[in-house]
Amino acid sequence: MGAVIWSRIKKLEEVATKENLGKEKVNGYACDKYRFTFNDKSMGTMTQWFSKKLNFPIKSVMMGSQGEISTEYKNIKRVIEGLLNDEEAQYRYRKNCREYFDRYATPQKVAAYVIDTLKNKVIAE
Repeated sequence: MGAVIWSRIKKLEEVATKENLGKEKVNGYACDKYRFTFNDKSMGTMTQWFSKKLNFPIKSVMMGSQGEISTEYKNIKRVIEGLLNDEEAQYRYRKNCREYFDRYATPQKVAAYVIDTLKNKVIAE
């Protein structure tokens, strides 16, 4: 799982500047906190809290001109830590994550989705 996530962060670093904001604890996990400022300023910034133990970002906040979207994983001990001890489950999870991220979660697609969703919401109101 870690290699997949690190490869995504490396791709993110191609379209954004990474800034280390120090360390924070999130839901009991020691995390490195990073802010990514997209090269395309209209896409805004994304802050991530990356758990060293889980080798996974457990909190993300994306800020753009249209607003904020945040994701935070809670009660992850049973699920994620369980995966750390089950190689077959790790394989299935990596395969599903890889398929999902390849299809949906490039930084450009996430930003475009956020912007389009917020634009549609503003227009509908």
